[in-house]
Amino acid sequence: MLVVALTVFISSLVADLKAQARMFDLNKLEQMESASVILDRNGKIFGQIYVENRQTVPYEQLPPDLINAVVAVEDAKFYQHHGYDLVGIVRAALKNLTAGHVRQGGSTITQQLARNSFALKERTFRRKLLEIFLARRIEEQFGKQKIM
Repeated sequence: MLVVALTVFISSLVADLKAQARMFDLNKLEQMESASVILDRNGKIFGQIYVENRQTVPYEQLPPDLINAVVAVEDAKFYQHHGYDLVGIVRAALKNLTAGHVRQGGSTITQQLARNSFALKERTFRRKLLEIFLARRIEEQFGKQKIM
């Protein structure tokens, strides 16, 4: 009876989170804010105003060593997973449980993109699952190069 109740609970939680993940507009990822450019009377750049100092760089212009470094440090299995790394999440959870506090993250680059782009800040199991479903959608829609 307990197994059935737990199965129903988990199934409804997963269905709810998948539905919630579908409500996020992934086009927002391509419309990230960049600086407003202020020109002087001669049309030369006088300054920039920005909330975040960000410039979009085409993937082809990124140095391969930069891409390799980001992948090595942030998400060694970036090219092997579909948005989340279950082994990495479980490993981090076990380390954090044995330490008694958060010592290690298990998020992939795509999960970090989802969390930061959609302001998913609370540290809950529910948020982590939502982040996983969003990361999966992001990978399906954009692919690895666009995410990078």
